[in-house]
Amino acid sequence: MDRTVTRVAVVASLLVAGALASASRPPRADEGTARRAPAGLALSDGASSIDALLQRLLDALAREDVAALHRLRVNEREYREIILPGSAREGQPPRHYDPEASRFFWELLDTKSLYAGSAILGGLGGRSYTLKAVRYADGHRRYAWYDAYATSELTLADETGQERELLLGSIAHVNGHYKFIGLLGDR
Repeated sequence: MDRTVTRVAVVASLLVAGALASASRPPRADEGTARRAPAGLALSDGASSIDALLQRLLDALAREDVAALHRLRVNEREYREIILPGSAREGQPPRHYDPEASRFFWELLDTKSLYAGSAILGGLGGRSYTLKAVRYADGHRRYAWYDAYATSELTLADETGQERELLLGSIAHVNGHYKFIGLLGDR
């Protein structure tokens, strides 16, 4: 990856991390009680649990299905209408972004996720994995409209038992549904 793309990825990570900054504590899988997003705002095709989301991830890896991989993350509407405004601290009013700013933040996240998805499939695609462990490196965070399980680190074992680490983005929990906010693939 050339230096310009790397710099864009770093800036995107910092902007997303800044938008999602708050106090955290160690989470347990599926622990949070997510705040309710306003009526009508939901994650389309979100998984019913973190376990179900991670199983979809393993299935997408085994099939080398790039479209399925990207369906696991929030889309532009979800990011701009739920994640960004709902990233205010718990108990605070939603954040307001002008359309140009929210589009810019989305494009940064989307670009980084597209590159990360390609790298993830290139390194892990086409093989069956078993999930051995999940860790949220940046903890569990509560926001105005959702909970986030920040920076997912997965330990996977392939058919031979060889373990691999996979770093993914944060998982959002909105109104009972789970999706990745974005894909990291590497720090």
